[in-house]
Amino acid sequence: DRPSELLDAGANQAINQVNHYGSFVRHFFSLPAPTDVISTRMVLTTFDSAVYLATSTPCGPVHINCPFREPLESTPKEWSQSCLKGLESWVSSGEPFTNYIQPHSSFSPNNFQSDVADVLGIIHGAKRGLLLIGAVFKEDDIWAALLLAKHLQWPVVADILSGLRLRKYKNSISKLNEGILFVDHLDHSLLSAEVKDWIKADVIVQIGSRITSKRISQMLEKSLLTEPYVAHITSEALDCGSTMFLGNSMPIRDADMYGNSPGECTHGNDTSLISGFPFRWIQVAGNRGASGIDGLLSTAVGFSVGHNKRVVCVMGDVSFLHDTNGLALLKQRISRKHVTVLVINNHGGAIFSLLPIANKAEDKILNQYFYTSHNVGIHNLCSAHGVKHVQVQTKAELQNALIRSQQDEVDCVIEVESSINANANFHSYLRQFACQAASHALSTILQFSVLDSLSQDSMHLKVSKLEYFR
Repeated sequence: DRPSELLDAGANQAINQVNHYGSFVRHFFSLPAPTDVISTRMVLTTFDSAVYLATSTPCGPVHINCPFREPLESTPKEWSQSCLKGLESWVSSGEPFTNYIQPHSSFSPNNFQSDVADVLGIIHGAKRGLLLIGAVFKEDDIWAALLLAKHLQWPVVADILSGLRLRKYKNSISKLNEGILFVDHLDHSLLSAEVKDWIKADVIVQIGSRITSKRISQMLEKSLLTEPYVAHITSEALDCGSTMFLGNSMPIRDADMYGNSPGECTHGNDTSLISGFPFRWIQVAGNRGASGIDGLLSTAVGFSVGHNKRVVCVMGDVSFLHDTNGLALLKQRISRKHVTVLVINNHGGAIFSLLPIANKAEDKILNQYFYTSHNVGIHNLCSAHGVKHVQVQTKAELQNALIRSQQDEVDCVIEVESSINANANFHSYLRQFACQAASHALSTILQFSVLDSLSQDSMHLKVSKLEYFR
């Protein structure tokens, strides 16, 4: 389980596992996250009680909930041996530490209710405010977030699931006069220690659910058809009449970091281009919750039915294989617009190659237990269900496939071949270059003498473009 401080706090993959199996187990135990502050005797007593209840009459399963804090991989750490006190006689006894203790636990949930007046007071007193817009699914809520952003005049970080991360402007002039300072590429800038130290908001207001990203990227154009570029070009290809559904693991992270939305909205009579907001937001959805990969294709089809709009669905190959029955729903094509499914096929779970475990575990262990390699022919699955399949290998092929799928108005699966190792290396390059770009941009900005006569909270600076070549 996740540690207690991440429960009910909007953290990723944190669900309520308390009494998860209900009355189907004999008893439920919840351990604290490992720490040398807690005596090992308590842990031993809990396990002794669990074994006793599981093996006594009537015997049956017990549930022990074990939360862990990151890092989960083997990382040496200083710890106090005081937690081992009192175990000296038990180590050599060969007996249970506790014969039997009836466990008792009580939970007193804390309900925190914010007073609106107090919140307004904090907002009014902010000198360097930051507005975070997380996943927002109702248009009324998006309008409210925009009105708040325009009123506060704070920098706005819009998550990929907010519906405001991808925007189509009425024209190039309206983008300059939008009255809202969107900060679309903050994530990778925060890789720079200098930028992280410099950006210090005294008040942060978050709207909607949690933010997908830990950092927000700066797009880097490359000639290769890389996974970040797939996210970049796919988001660019969306028109005002489209929506996007993102699979978990890398697709949603790449879209949040590398998604781009230049271009103009061709729907001149769109009602979203009124009331002082010169752009049309593009609705983006995803199954965050516990960030699972089951049923994503089927959910995307349902998303298309619910919105009655064309859906571009981006997911990984493992997610696609976990819901091949969704192809049958595509074939039915009942009361909905067409769906374009873009599958990034790196023949396994590429996200683990970007996590610390990749530098600590042997390749054999990674391949067997983490990457879940496969040789399934996605084109064969599409053929069996009678769904159009397109294989692409270059930028031009991907762009043409996306344009063609929109013009033909037919359901199709676009498959992009990728490599786990190449993807990990390219992400590493991007992080390095983005960190350099952010540090250099901050250094350049701070060199302007005009900053000496202006306070930091009274001016906005925006770097429009930085290019690094390798």
